[in-house]
Amino acid sequence: MKILFLTDIPPCKNYTAGLVINSWCDFLLEEGHEICCALVQDQSLNPDIPSDKINKIKFLEIQKPRENWGLPETVKLKDIRENLRSFLNNNLISLIELPQIASRISKFAKENDCQLILVSIQGQTITKLVRKVAKKTKLEYVAQTWDPLEWWMKEHKFDPITRCLNLQEFKRVVKEAKNFMAMSWAMSVEFERKYGVKCVTNIPGLRGGKIRSGVDKNKGKFIISFAGQLYAKEEFDTLIEALERINWTHNGQEIIINLYGSYFDEKYHHIEGVNIKGYIEQEKLLGLLSSSDLLYCPYWFSKEFEKVCKLSFPTKLVSFLKTGVPVLMHAPEYASPRILLEKNKAAYICNSLNVSDMVNVLQRVLDDKNREKIGLKGYDLFEKYMTYKVMKKSLFVSLGLMDEKEIEELESVREIYL
Repeated sequence: MKILFLTDIPPCKNYTAGLVINSWCDFLLEEGHEICCALVQDQSLNPDIPSDKINKIKFLEIQKPRENWGLPETVKLKDIRENLRSFLNNNLISLIELPQIASRISKFAKENDCQLILVSIQGQTITKLVRKVAKKTKLEYVAQTWDPLEWWMKEHKFDPITRCLNLQEFKRVVKEAKNFMAMSWAMSVEFERKYGVKCVTNIPGLRGGKIRSGVDKNKGKFIISFAGQLYAKEEFDTLIEALERINWTHNGQEIIINLYGSYFDEKYHHIEGVNIKGYIEQEKLLGLLSSSDLLYCPYWFSKEFEKVCKLSFPTKLVSFLKTGVPVLMHAPEYASPRILLEKNKAAYICNSLNVSDMVNVLQRVLDDKNREKIGLKGYDLFEKYMTYKVMKKSLFVSLGLMDEKEIEELESVREIYL
């Protein structure tokens, strides 16, 4: 099959979404399918595209129109002038630039005899392009999104009218999709109920098999590690305060935190028990994480992020579970990953921002002689639902290239979210 892949992130090594997309491309290419990638990319990004993808995939590169026409930090929603500026700039782009971009993509698809569209939705530009391209090419499309569009628009502070228009278009895009590839079981349940679209759950996976640590366990120290972008800062601060309350020690054992990622707030650089390790490539990172004693995974408690907590599934958690190291999930009761982990007794759970509650959870973790069993239960979840093999099957089912019976076990997890 010849597939038109519409995206704003290419297959690459240095962005989380790009790593997932790179795996999708591997799966398709190794089975003889052809990919034509219409890349509508923000020019501020610098993706590291693997050489094999450059050689095997046909690319049409288009500069993404500016998307950050949101409201300034200091502006209140009642400020008519700034709301009008946001509305006009965002919607002039829709009227003028996007039809031209859709025409270029459609021409590219027709020249390469594409038979189906696979679209990865993130932000308003791709949302507004999908149906335009489908109409011009007369092709069906399979859609996918990383997080609810509401979260993206909150981050970019859109005016109320533009938010409403974007959500209406997103609803139409989902409803008209041949299939929808959801990034969590909770999203599959919600989107089928809300939009009436056939959903296939595609959890971003990793290669199966246990990790062999490249580093010896630190004797005399208890290592808590975190990797990725730290969005849930209030939650992480609760962990820091809890550790300060117990003086970063337990029964004479020193406790330290290792942070792996490209950016962390300056204040964390000045906390004695926190080590900022910087960005590490995925394979090496997995080895380093596996040398830890506990992996910390926070999710927002703020009602502002309730929807994203309910519907999303953090890719970092997949990495954490693969290591076989116990996970501390710090999240509200309704959070999608927390529900899965608690149901399977595969992590320690803290469901509060109260520092005393976090202290109690930490002491339970530190005193637990059977910690390794929690880690092994997490690893079992990974092997069952989050490997490349499972991920490939769900991608192929969503594209109509494999029978859905192949993923019955994967989709059975939906029952806990009903």
